[in-house]
Amino acid sequence: MVISASAASVFDWGILLDFHEYGELPFSNFLLSWLTLLLFIGLGGYLAWGKIRRRELVAAAGSCMVILLLPLMLYSDTLPKVRNGMVVKEGRAEPLVLYSAPWTLRSVLSFMKDGYRVPLQAGRLPELREFDVGDGIWFFGNAAEYAKEYPGAGCIFVSPPEFFRCPEGTEKIYLKYFAESCEFENCDVEYY
Repeated sequence: MVISASAASVFDWGILLDFHEYGELPFSNFLLSWLTLLLFIGLGGYLAWGKIRRRELVAAAGSCMVILLLPLMLYSDTLPKVRNGMVVKEGRAEPLVLYSAPWTLRSVLSFMKDGYRVPLQAGRLPELREFDVGDGIWFFGNAAEYAKEYPGAGCIFVSPPEFFRCPEGTEKIYLKYFAESCEFENCDVEYY
């Protein structure tokens, strides 16, 4: 059973053993993957230890069923979904969010209030020609360089690079307090 599970796709060894970037997943997913593996090993060891009693077998099976059904009980329609390499949360407005390497998915989502469309990996510009950019685009960090790819879209910039020039359609710029910045002409600047 252990050999079968280790070769199965249930335990993704590349993600489990990536302690630096957590397999490009949030830390909670990384932690849950390890807890699932440890639970599997623990329950297997518990069942194999000594004589198997019916009462213990029922308790182990019940524990497994609760763990398997727990995600179904916690499911909600308001949770973000992954579609075509993007995290999508439906809302009144679903702006496209592009971010560069220093930014993480967690830090980007702290700016999003309602809905959003965010690529899973920083610095990746997905094929977005078919998307409606009517809800605007948020650019984080050096991703501001992609703004020229979307003329006419309402743009919001968060910590754009130094000496950045606002394109037409810029709605707002967010800058860190005490950050050295150039003066932005005809742009609404807010500090965070």
